[in-house]
Amino acid sequence: MEEWHDVLDIKPAIGRNVICYCPKWNSLGYVVAIWDGKKFTYYEEPNDCFDECVEMWSLFYEAD
Repeated sequence: MEEWHDVLDIKPAIGRNVICYCPKWNSLGYVVAIWDGKKFTYYEEPNDCFDECVEMWSLFYEAD
C-alpha cells in the first residue's frame, strides 16, 4: 500500500505526478495532479481553488 502524506508536512518533487485525496473537490475524492512548487494543480482545473481542497497526497506510479 502506498504511503499517504499530509499536505502540511511533506511536499512532493516539483512536476511529479501524484494522486491527491480531496474529498471536498469532486464526487470521487481523488485527482491526479502535480506540485508546481507553490500549489497542487492539474491541467483541467476549472478554477484556482483546487489546492485548498487537497488534504493528502501519494506518489502515482505511471504505467510503462
